[in-house]
Amino acid sequence: RMEEATFLADPLPGFDAATQALDSLDADDLLYLALEVCKNLAHGGGKLSAEQLACRMAGQGEERERNRPLIEGGGATQRAQQATNACMYIFREAVKVRLGAEYLGEQLGEGTGISKESRDVLDGVWRLKSASLLSADKVECALSVGRLVGMEWKLSVGTESSSCAKLMVPFVVLLFTVSDANGTHKSVAVEMTLQEWDEFALGIEEIASVMETV
Repeated sequence: RMEEATFLADPLPGFDAATQALDSLDADDLLYLALEVCKNLAHGGGKLSAEQLACRMAGQGEERERNRPLIEGGGATQRAQQATNACMYIFREAVKVRLGAEYLGEQLGEGTGISKESRDVLDGVWRLKSASLLSADKVECALSVGRLVGMEWKLSVGTESSSCAKLMVPFVVLLFTVSDANGTHKSVAVEMTLQEWDEFALGIEEIASVMETV
């Protein structure tokens, strides 16, 4: 099957490290993340909150208090963002190649180092959601690429959220204004940790250098 041959055939740089963060989630948190990613793809993107996932990972009550230094230091948020990126990439690629509902777990087992426990969770969600995500309008929504007409950025510090009383995590927010095929403008916000911002900026510099040679 062509879709099996092309699924994750050429993963993005950093994918292996991101899957390690994915594997660090317990089954409940991974299920929550996978369902949120599918919802995001079905509705054409938007922001997924790494901070909210980080607070879920920290647990409740005394467990959260024990994990508070990790949350406030940004380590948990960074790990949550990496896990989110990996999960989004996996499901987006599955939509892109129209992977059959029964093949995700098998393909992840052959092409990645993701643990069987995590593969089983992702496979179960794909079996549940693939039919709706692979409908024609949902594929277009999940994979559509518009024309960039503007970009704004800001450096912020997350102080607290509805699910976490004290964050104190610096992050960068990019606001892209995109025009679709009908000329309709919409804004898409992307949130990055400082490390991800550094990697993103380096990537842009490399693209600019290549374009100068064209």
